[in-house]
Amino acid sequence: MSDLVSNPLHQDLQKLLAQVKAGEHSLGSLLDQSVSRMQSDEVWIGPVARSWRDGGLIPNKAQLRRLARALVDDVEAKLRSTPDKVKPEVAQAYGRGQRLP
Repeated sequence: MSDLVSNPLHQDLQKLLAQVKAGEHSLGSLLDQSVSRMQSDEVWIGPVARSWRDGGLIPNKAQLRRLARALVDDVEAKLRSTPDKVKPEVAQAYGRGQRLP
């Protein structure tokens, strides 16, 4: 039986997770300033402004946060289900761009 080696897919997923986590806060707070300005009534006032803010901007902000979190959760789940060690031939196949089992 051959020795196991580091799984390059696992390593790539770790790198991806670090990038996704770094971007989660940025994505989640992307609309914060816009919501804050709209809530201050300094940029647009009236019933149409309130309707657009409450019916579009604020729900979109919440959805953006949820989607950013879901992306982190998905990558974490994939990472948990990916072995950190594999047979050398599996690692080589990944390096050649072949689909792993």
